[in-house]
Amino acid sequence: MKMLNRIIAVILFFSLTFSGVAQELDKLFDGRVEIYFRFPRESVNTLQTNIFSIVTIDQIDSQYFYAYANKRQMAQFLSLGLPFEKLTPPSMLLKLSQLNMKKKTIIRKNTQTTWNFYPTYSNYLSIMQQFQSTYPGICKIDTIGYSVQNRLILVAKISDNVAMDEAEPKIFLSSTMHGDETTGYVLLLHLIDYLLSNYGTLPRITNIVNNAQLYINPLANPDGTYAGGNNTVNGATRYNANGEDLNRNFPVPDGSQGDDGTYAQEIETQKFVQFAKKHNFVVGFNYHGGAELANYPWDYKTADHPDRAWFVYVSKEYADTAQFNSPAGYFDDNNPGSDYPGVIEGATWYIVKGSRQDFSNYNGHCREVTLEISSTKLPPASSLENYWNYNYRSILNFIEQGMYGIRGIVTDACTGQPIKALITILSHDADSSHVYSSPLHGDYYRPIIAGTWNMSVSAPGYQTATINNVTVTNKSVVVRNVSLIPNSPTANFIANKTYTCDGKIQFTNTGTYPQGSTFLWSFGDGSTSTDEHPFHEYTQNGTYTVKLKITSCAGIDSMVKVGYIVVDRPDQPVVLGDTICGGQSATLTSTGSEPHWFSSPGGQELYVGNTWITPPIFQDTTFYVSDFITENYQGGKPDSAGVGGYYTFTTQHGLVFSCTEPVTLKSVTVYANSAGNRTITLKDENNNTVWTHTVNVSAGMNVINIQKPLPVGNNMKLLGPPVPNLFRNGSNTAPDLPYPYNIGNVINITSSTATTSPYKYYYYFYNWVIEKSCQSAYAEVPVKVNPLPIANFYHELAGNIVSFYNTSQYATSYYWNFGDGVVSTLPNPVHEYNHPGQYEVYLVASNNCGSDTLKQLIDVISSEEEVILFLVFPNPVEHYLNIEKAEEITYLEILTIDGKILFKTRNMGAQTLSIDFSSFEKGLYMLVLHAKNKTHQLLIQKK
Repeated sequence: MKMLNRIIAVILFFSLTFSGVAQELDKLFDGRVEIYFRFPRESVNTLQTNIFSIVTIDQIDSQYFYAYANKRQMAQFLSLGLPFEKLTPPSMLLKLSQLNMKKKTIIRKNTQTTWNFYPTYSNYLSIMQQFQSTYPGICKIDTIGYSVQNRLILVAKISDNVAMDEAEPKIFLSSTMHGDETTGYVLLLHLIDYLLSNYGTLPRITNIVNNAQLYINPLANPDGTYAGGNNTVNGATRYNANGEDLNRNFPVPDGSQGDDGTYAQEIETQKFVQFAKKHNFVVGFNYHGGAELANYPWDYKTADHPDRAWFVYVSKEYADTAQFNSPAGYFDDNNPGSDYPGVIEGATWYIVKGSRQDFSNYNGHCREVTLEISSTKLPPASSLENYWNYNYRSILNFIEQGMYGIRGIVTDACTGQPIKALITILSHDADSSHVYSSPLHGDYYRPIIAGTWNMSVSAPGYQTATINNVTVTNKSVVVRNVSLIPNSPTANFIANKTYTCDGKIQFTNTGTYPQGSTFLWSFGDGSTSTDEHPFHEYTQNGTYTVKLKITSCAGIDSMVKVGYIVVDRPDQPVVLGDTICGGQSATLTSTGSEPHWFSSPGGQELYVGNTWITPPIFQDTTFYVSDFITENYQGGKPDSAGVGGYYTFTTQHGLVFSCTEPVTLKSVTVYANSAGNRTITLKDENNNTVWTHTVNVSAGMNVINIQKPLPVGNNMKLLGPPVPNLFRNGSNTAPDLPYPYNIGNVINITSSTATTSPYKYYYYFYNWVIEKSCQSAYAEVPVKVNPLPIANFYHELAGNIVSFYNTSQYATSYYWNFGDGVVSTLPNPVHEYNHPGQYEVYLVASNNCGSDTLKQLIDVISSEEEVILFLVFPNPVEHYLNIEKAEEITYLEILTIDGKILFKTRNMGAQTLSIDFSSFEKGLYMLVLHAKNKTHQLLIQKK
């Protein structure tokens, strides 16, 4: 940052000639990430323009440049052969006792702390948390991010409704992005304490907190401030832990990377950029040390900012107030080009590229200034209360400047909803000096110098509104609310493909229409949608006309595209099932070019081919078959023609692409400078590896067979190996390549992985060949399974006459052998035995699939023997089955047809027995009675 160290140890000038630059640098740097030095202005001469991009200039006086450098910068400086003088770092000039490092501070409600100390890092965290816990209704501590060394970059939000994002101006105050410039660090802690403890007591403070949202970041570079350890600011460094100047590290409005060229590498810078994008700051300041003045944009060029008059007015107000409330000589640095003592335009002091001030004004549309508030970078802690008294009124003035000017709310004239709109002061705004209204509330704030202005308010899809003759006076507010009238809608749309073999189409609405519009799509197949960007699947082949109608409060418009979508899905296969016996394999056939067989629609794939012999099947089963056809597409850069060369560095590079449907990457072409193995890697948008593929290539052109899946996704990367020695097209100075490269409306190669020039390079992979499959509707394929027969029977005895009752299942023919040489093919034969005795009877039940045999032993008695006849009724039975002569029964069973015992009892005793059948399921049951060593069986039907 810009600073002046007025107390310099006298050291002789010297020049270094380097035979071992690294060793000499180590000696110069004393283990620090930076060196502080000066060199004579007269020694620079024509090199002066380059000096600002070689080292970090901190201050210039009539004789010297005062500068910081890291080892990279110092090596470059030394190559110039200029004399220089190494100086004691500003953060190491004080005695340790003068720092008054405090490890613990208690924040008490409505009581102001005496800020005559520097806090340790842990105490700083504690103080910030105490602000929130002591004043939870108006203070909330947020984290901007973490530093390189994982220290917190904190911000205190102060507002009357601190948990809400209100329609109020957001004001950002920050300090100590140069870690050794610590005055502002303590002053902003003091400011937070002052605002919180005086809210509700001092009307001015209450008005600020009630009508603005303040974001106060006391310490932007904690690694630099606590480079000497968390318990001291002694040894603090200007640079961050990586040895980079954070105020040379932001994107420059001219598109360059700043003096150090490291933007996007320093985590602190990235987090501040993200924080600025998240909030719509109106004004801000950035506290530094080393001088005493207000520095306004631009830093990177010597052209005036369009709001130069406002910046001078606000900066002069800050300087005047500080000068009035301080001893003579404070805040009145008067450098060449100063507008006024204590006020200067940045680049007229000296040019700086990559300052946060320029980034905030150009990219963030926030009117930010840089305030140098102490010529001593690290003043004694005992003087910090003095600096507060010099500056706090100026701080309040500056905050209130963010609440003045033109403001209002922009809404949709039809819906009344807020709109993000561009607010431009006509014949005035340039260099990104315009502002935007917030999309949440539609509120905008335009600080501006007194005058009469014409203003335009515009937003995509709306008619631009012009507000003329807006007269503004300084320190006042002019409210201009604007209702933008929507443009009449214009309907238009595109599809991701107009010919499809799968029927799946993503439609994109490319019309213009205001917020709140409604949409009605007609896809030509009887289906409709009200989505803004619908997805639709056609299930039938044909040519379809698609219509989109957009309706808004400003009108209606339609777009009809006749015969726009052609669907040519594979025909549903014609299939032939099979009838088999249980346990056999079925032979199934299907028409089609590549039929796939499944267990269920979308289920497990079982086989691919026109004829499938299944595994053994034991029951009726239905399979499903769908035909697939494949289409090949080629794309990407077709070959290596054009500017380029073989890439041999260690960084892993490749192409960035999106994929809208699952496809197979069949092959790519590469050009190798040497033979050997190359590993290709696919990574998803989260940088997870999806697959790798290693292939041996020869020198020259190679068509690599890959055959790997490409899933649906965005920002995927197809990468070569480190040190690939493969050809890439492009160079930093070549024109951009014609991205995107579209392949079959499925793959879109959008850029390369080069971070700074992704469109100037095309890495390695030429002439992609992808394969896409389309699927027909499913056809059902039934398999009928004929079961094997199950033999079963029972019998009834009447003396020597036996009645056989066949209960076999699935049989079509029967063969009985009664055990006495007599056979029968009747289903239910009656057989008379000539002699009493025991006979083995067997039944063979058969069908086309086979046979089954059941054997039983039958006891046949003489007809003269006593036969007990039982009366069993009713049969069929619904509720109770009655058995008379039950006293003769010694044992009774009721069985299912397959032999499972459901009921049994012994020694009936009573003349009649009743058995409850009401709980039995409908069907056939076997009643078995044992009496006088005889068994009687009877088939009972439950209805």
